[in-house]
Amino acid sequence: MGTTQKTEFTDRFDGVNRTMAQLQLQTTYALPPLLWDFTNVWVMATEGDRLPIFRWLSQGSSSIQDWLQNPTLSNVEILVYPNPTRGDVTVKVEDANIKQIRIYSMNGQLVFSTTRPEFNIENLQPALYLVHAITDKGNFVSRIMKW
Repeated sequence: MGTTQKTEFTDRFDGVNRTMAQLQLQTTYALPPLLWDFTNVWVMATEGDRLPIFRWLSQGSSSIQDWLQNPTLSNVEILVYPNPTRGDVTVKVEDANIKQIRIYSMNGQLVFSTTRPEFNIENLQPALYLVHAITDKGNFVSRIMKW
């Protein structure tokens, strides 16, 4: 029997230890109880560590590391406030026009979408969420805590 490669990603995954090889399989995430949406939200990276990344991150960049290091985005600030919030939220992206705001749960499920930079998320459960702002200057991500 082969040895199991242990990585920082394998400590706890939905209550079960996973190997890197298992984490690189889409089925690990797409089956219950996780049910990640690989049609609209996620895609498996084809380079680097080959873990899931947001579908929109994969468009135009070969890896999440490329996207995070993109100098055209590094000088632009995204503001999400108040943070934390009970409901009302404002999103501003410096020198950009917001086309759409998408809110994702931490497992990648789209839970809210709007075209307005000011909105209310009081109907969402208290949790940490990702805020994806689609603008005329590109895509920007931040986090928000709903309490």
